[in-house]
Amino acid sequence: MTSQSLFFDQALNVHGTNYLDAEVGAIATDNATLAENGPSDVLAIVGLAADISRQGPGLDYHLDSDLALIKYTREDLPTKPSGFLDGGAELKIIPDVFSWTARETYTELVVDPLLPVTPENLESLNYVSTGPRLIIRPTLRTTVTVDAGYSYVNSGSVALAPGYVDLDSHRYDGDVRIEHALTNASSVYLSGSSAQTDFSDQVANINFTQRDALVGFRFVNGRTVVDISGGVDWLREGPVAPTAGAYTVQLSRLISPSQRLSLHALQQLTDSTNLLRLNLDQPIANASTGFAAGNPFTFRSFGVDWRFEANRTSLTLAIYDNTQRYRIDSNLNNESKVADILLTRQLAPTVDLSVGLDFQHQDYAVSAPVRVADALAALRWQAGERLGVRLTYAHNALTPHGDANQVGLVFYYGLVRPTPLVSRQAAPSGPGPAMLPISPMSTLTPPH
Repeated sequence: MTSQSLFFDQALNVHGTNYLDAEVGAIATDNATLAENGPSDVLAIVGLAADISRQGPGLDYHLDSDLALIKYTREDLPTKPSGFLDGGAELKIIPDVFSWTARETYTELVVDPLLPVTPENLESLNYVSTGPRLIIRPTLRTTVTVDAGYSYVNSGSVALAPGYVDLDSHRYDGDVRIEHALTNASSVYLSGSSAQTDFSDQVANINFTQRDALVGFRFVNGRTVVDISGGVDWLREGPVAPTAGAYTVQLSRLISPSQRLSLHALQQLTDSTNLLRLNLDQPIANASTGFAAGNPFTFRSFGVDWRFEANRTSLTLAIYDNTQRYRIDSNLNNESKVADILLTRQLAPTVDLSVGLDFQHQDYAVSAPVRVADALAALRWQAGERLGVRLTYAHNALTPHGDANQVGLVFYYGLVRPTPLVSRQAAPSGPGPAMLPISPMSTLTPPH
């Protein structure tokens, strides 16, 4: 199980279909603890992998998941969910006027980023949000959207390791967005939001209030997505009340039916909990395991990725640079550079082979850098319309700790009948599909 499992699993879905798969299997590793000369083990897994969404007259929903319950069969390590899940729904009580939204995000954060990522060094984080949405259209070209929400964050660790931070909190937020359409493809918008975070443990954490105001421009057509905004973030944390510039730049261009190039730049005041929900609609949901800290920080991210698809071949390249700068405790400052590459080749109508590489270089203010290198190969056989088998090999090198080799066999069963991706292209603002190439490999009907 690598820190880039979401990236690899989503990219392995070469047909680009809505899918919801139940998985069961085993992974053998020669170093279960990622320590030097660590013990071998076999991990039994039961999981749920999904990339599915729907837009309808009464209900919209999406689910992104790469979540598994993992049991170490030899080592005395806890059995717990591992991975990532993000799901949301909007119930349209009065369509186009009033609705109720809900969202659930689950992931894990590293307690001590300088130690190997094992179950004892991970903190589970469950983030639930709900609230009403009101849409007002004073003119044919102008839309005002008002959201209010309440969120509850629940965190926990099987072993209260040194440095563990209790992130349990209640969050209250509201935002207003005014958007005016210039043409059928372009619009300008003005948005403002306010959020209050109250921690259960106010000894290790400080309650904070965050407000922001942004003005932006958005353009979307069949080949291009442009979303540029800028403004100011205000933060009040105890007696400290800093401000910072905020901006978002997302550019995506379908340069041919088989190639899409995407760029993004982002700066925002946030904390480790809200960071989970940033950039999930990027072409590659870069799910590197984050660092558990209760203090807000300025998050800055720059990235570029390129995706190519032919009739039987898919190639994805991505480079990211992420920086976190803390206002109160600068010892937590860190920067990570990430490079990913994944090549998928369809060997037969029901068989495909994927090979991927992931490199991460993480710099911390008070320690030596940590370097991570993952290599993965996966052979997937679609044995039936819903039944499939995946054989994987992975090598994980964590410097300055240890290396691990993993061999896995996973069976998966489709809980929903797959549908071609082309039916999802109508939702350019949804999670993922709008940023993919509209190319032969994406739009193939799933094999039967």
